[in-house]
Amino acid sequence: MELEHQITESQKTRAFIGKKADVYFRKWGLTDEHADLSAEPVKRISWNWAAALFSGAWLGYRKMYKEAIIYLLILMTVSSLLGVANEFTILDIGVFVILGFLGNRLYFHKVKREVNKVEPDDNALEKLSAAGGTTWLCALGIAVLGGFMGMIFGAIFNW
Repeated sequence: MELEHQITESQKTRAFIGKKADVYFRKWGLTDEHADLSAEPVKRISWNWAAALFSGAWLGYRKMYKEAIIYLLILMTVSSLLGVANEFTILDIGVFVILGFLGNRLYFHKVKREVNKVEPDDNALEKLSAAGGTTWLCALGIAVLGGFMGMIFGAIFNW
């Protein structure tokens, strides 16, 4: 089936990201004329306050579920090995800095994967919009899951 008009890479990317598309385009160094996701972002590293401050919850909010689970597992494992789950440590500062600087890059790769999955058809933008965007429910879910994991790891390792 022939599309009435060709959907641009920029339109697909904007449909997936949602309301904050302009912010991410700027952070990645993309423009509507040059929104090539096949290459690396023009700006390799940029700062994301939400990713830094809310870490796992931000990953859930941006629907990066796999990354959020990996984040929680790494954080709990390292905290368990160091025995520092109940106190603010250099680990917390490290997570703050790492996700602050790499959050936008992680999200770029998520967007790239998801945009490339969708076949160009009449419903492509609707599919991308449904698959992308944000969800407060998952942000809350990841935060609650992190709390439960903390309790479980705390019981196992006697924090």
